[in-house]
Amino acid sequence: NGDQGRPMLQVDNARRMTVGDAGESVFMQIPAQGVFTARSLNPISQPLTLKVTDAEALNSAALRYEISFSDTGTGVSYTVTTYSSDGSSPITSSPSGFDASVGIIFDGRQLDVSNPNDGDQVIIEQAARHSLFSTLGDVIDLLETPGSGQAGGANLNHGLSVANGNIDRALDHVLATRASVGSRLKEIDTLDSAGLDKDLQYAQAISTIQDLDYNQALSDLARQQVILQAAQQSFVKVSGLSLFNFL
Repeated sequence: NGDQGRPMLQVDNARRMTVGDAGESVFMQIPAQGVFTARSLNPISQPLTLKVTDAEALNSAALRYEISFSDTGTGVSYTVTTYSSDGSSPITSSPSGFDASVGIIFDGRQLDVSNPNDGDQVIIEQAARHSLFSTLGDVIDLLETPGSGQAGGANLNHGLSVANGNIDRALDHVLATRASVGSRLKEIDTLDSAGLDKDLQYAQAISTIQDLDYNQALSDLARQQVILQAAQQSFVKVSGLSLFNFL
């Protein structure tokens, strides 16, 4: 029920510090690698499911796929356009008839979608970020349905390898956040120490102004009175001098 805000606290005259980290950024915005996600440009009523069916057939150079659906009246067909990382021209496959029971198979992957319409388009690309929880969920699903035979073993190894790498990155991300929290706590300790030093300095300054040593005060008052009386008597004698006194 929380939000993604990061509350700020004034910890010094010119310093504001964040006092928390949002769980979204800590656990669900982790740099990903090897994770592909599917999204629809035109709304498709049914959810999209993307999975690896043949790890040995994966295209390691592909960074993005575009799947376009069309209906000429004889049934829905689709074409797959592959965009690679070497900057070459995209590769477009020949139109294939769509069969919901089979799904769309390309480059060792399978996209399951139901009831696409003419003009629908699906984009499949590498995710820049991923969630730790979704990674763990993928591992659970993979272990529950590992497949069989050589292909199943290859798919299992590939899935575990991708998940292991992303879990390592998730741990590094959490540790980096923990280090950030530690540095902020260290800064707070330093500010506390500086604040205690300032408190002592201010207490000494206030004591100098407000506190009174009666013995010292009486002694200073008596000395000042003697000085004042001597000055007054000297003024009277000097002011009474005249040249007529010497005539």
